[in-house]
Amino acid sequence: MYRYNFIYIIAVSLFTSCGSTNFITSRYKKSNTFTMDIYNQYSNKKIGVSVDMQAIYADSNAHQISRNRFIRETALINQQFNINLKANNFVFHIQNEFMRPYLDITTSMYFIPNIQLNDTASYNLKQDKYSNNIYCCSNSTGSIIQLFRIPEKSKLTKLGEQFNEECDFIGKNIHFQRSYKRLLNDKVFLINESLSKDSKEWNISTIQEMAIKKSFPKVYIADINDEGKMINIKLPKYLFKKIGNQALYISIYKEIDIKQGDLSTPIKKHEVYSPDFEFRSIPSIGNSYILIHDSNQRIFDIIYVFM
Repeated sequence: MYRYNFIYIIAVSLFTSCGSTNFITSRYKKSNTFTMDIYNQYSNKKIGVSVDMQAIYADSNAHQISRNRFIRETALINQQFNINLKANNFVFHIQNEFMRPYLDITTSMYFIPNIQLNDTASYNLKQDKYSNNIYCCSNSTGSIIQLFRIPEKSKLTKLGEQFNEECDFIGKNIHFQRSYKRLLNDKVFLINESLSKDSKEWNISTIQEMAIKKSFPKVYIADINDEGKMINIKLPKYLFKKIGNQALYISIYKEIDIKQGDLSTPIKKHEVYSPDFEFRSIPSIGNSYILIHDSNQRIFDIIYVFM
């Protein structure tokens, strides 16, 4: 009887251990933060990285990746950067929910501390029957690698063009360390964690250039042109301490005015008195830019609102 019990225990242990090795769990599981409203947003305060996903990626299994997928992805990354990634480098792996279950469009992130890789964007890397785009950005703390994957047959369709556009927006606008944005849970807005540290970089020409390149975070809000619809924005409390005696404002500009470099005539301007702020929409607010700034025109965040 003891022998059978011993065999049973060994069998259960083997089964459990084999099952656990089929997936890798992110060491950043507790610090990964996702919200999914109009599209998915991600931030991780421990790493100091945030991403405007620009698409609907599901986060239900974001903290796990199959070992087979991990091996394939890290092999592809090794070919590009000559670096062997370990399980500790895995941050998240998510699938485009809008395309599920018809298409397997996914993205994964890896963080390599204390190693500075070249900032690159690599396209159409073929592996098995899939095409991959890989983006890398680095600074003194390490390097972030984000990989996007789509079936090769889908890459040749119009969906492939949309896929490349989304990848470029996401991959080339990873906010890392100095430009890291803290994600406010259950809200579609990201607020710059560094606040006015980067405000000297914001001027009318850079805003105009970024608007033309469509480099700002986008937010789709249904029926926003219905007059009287309440729009809620939650700002971090420390923002009010940082601005000192300056007043804080939310200004709304037409898309055409931003692209022409004109910040003189906003559609609407609201002074913000508390972190929880709401205002009523007006018919012309669709396809416009919302700027969060102080009375000295230091700009803390810009969001493009479209219909």
